[in-house]
Amino acid sequence: MKIFIQLFILFISGIFTSVYPQNNLKTELKDFDFVVHEIEHNYSGYAFKVKGDNKRKYRNLKKSLRKQIIKENRNGVDAASELVGWFNDLHFSLGSVDFHSGNYMTKKHKDYSLLIKDYNPQFVASKVTDKTFLIRIPHYAHTDSVKNFIDGAVNQFKQSGCKNLIIDERKNPGGSSDMFMPLVYLAADHCGQFYSYKWLNTKDNRNFIDTSWREEYPELTQKIVAQMDASKDKYVVMDNDSLYTIDSINTSPLPENIAVIIDNNVASSGEFLIVFLNACSNRFKVYGKENTIGCLDFANAKRMILPSRRGGMNVPVTCPVFDNFIDNTGIAPEVIIPLDYPEQLTDNIDSWVIWTAKDMESNSR
Repeated sequence: MKIFIQLFILFISGIFTSVYPQNNLKTELKDFDFVVHEIEHNYSGYAFKVKGDNKRKYRNLKKSLRKQIIKENRNGVDAASELVGWFNDLHFSLGSVDFHSGNYMTKKHKDYSLLIKDYNPQFVASKVTDKTFLIRIPHYAHTDSVKNFIDGAVNQFKQSGCKNLIIDERKNPGGSSDMFMPLVYLAADHCGQFYSYKWLNTKDNRNFIDTSWREEYPELTQKIVAQMDASKDKYVVMDNDSLYTIDSINTSPLPENIAVIIDNNVASSGEFLIVFLNACSNRFKVYGKENTIGCLDFANAKRMILPSRRGGMNVPVTCPVFDNFIDNTGIAPEVIIPLDYPEQLTDNIDSWVIWTAKDMESNSR
């Protein structure tokens, strides 16, 4: 069974109107109602987040925002951004030139630019010491260059003579989980299983997946669409398998120890790597100061353009098979790095990496 997590970054481009005069009421409501439809019919987090007292809060907010558009001349995209922001889901977003749902979220990334003078991690594959090797990965974008880098970095580690490996994910917002699988196979020392994802089975989601993902993921798209067509269930599970199995084991004794360094900007596939490693490896620990942001539960977002073409939105269509959610807390480090933040995090070997290497080497088996 194949599983993947995509994080789509919403780019604001020339297709969106750059000036926001108030359009006619019909246009404003059309955008707002389009977003409401996506929320209530196609967003995989809706059923989990709009229940109990939250159901009343959501309905009241939706009613109030619609009234503001009609009575107070509020921009429909701005009102819709507030509604999307209410869900506090970093995978679920609405953006335009002038408005963004992130402005209405209570969940915020830690601003490391205030703590680190040069906070711009780059791809790095390098020895730290004779015993420890560093692979720094700032994102898992589904590109040949990222794939080639990670494949090459894994080979460099194998040829380095080092017995410890540091995977530095600081500021990694995610991408495609396909990209990090060489790291999983390198770390796996036993077979493992963890929860799979289920796809919200709506006509809109089915048609979007069929038309938009087929070129990049032909086999996966074919499977998803076929299962959606064959089922009347609210959700479909890939290959009807609720657990994902990792059965490719690295029988080499190396790496002996693996450290994954995180910060509060690690999200989505950056977090998913840790889920994979938890399932199949006893060789690794998570290092850092703060938890990851928590952006994994509702994923695989489809990208939509508003009817007025003044903005776009990302709508997650999957959720975990089991209710083992992490978004409220993120993933905590097991080892707290007892240092101040480094002054620079680019393509350098910073103080956190050096401290982590020393800690690993002092506790080496």
